[in-house]
Amino acid sequence: MKRFAIAFVVLVVGLGGVLWWQLGKQRAVAEAPSGGSGTIEGTRVSVAPRLSARIKTMHVQAGDTVTAGQPLVTLDCTEPEAMLAEATAAVAAADAG
Repeated sequence: MKRFAIAFVVLVVGLGGVLWWQLGKQRAVAEAPSGGSGTIEGTRVSVAPRLSARIKTMHVQAGDTVTAGQPLVTLDCTEPEAMLAEATAAVAAADAG
């Protein structure tokens, strides 16, 4: 009976120690800063130009990270410039006539 009591006490102390150790590990994990990485996706924004022109070159692709002020495309403005020159000539002709 004495052997049984000693074995029981050793077993209870051993299991208590293992339980204390596991709870300490869980508490350390819960208090630790979260790790990992992630991606934040922004709201979709429609971009419309003030004038109609053809795109000459695209500097970014879909999904690229951009910053404020970064050029996204280069426009071919030969048609709007020709229309401006035509309008300027018409004004000059109207002033002369």
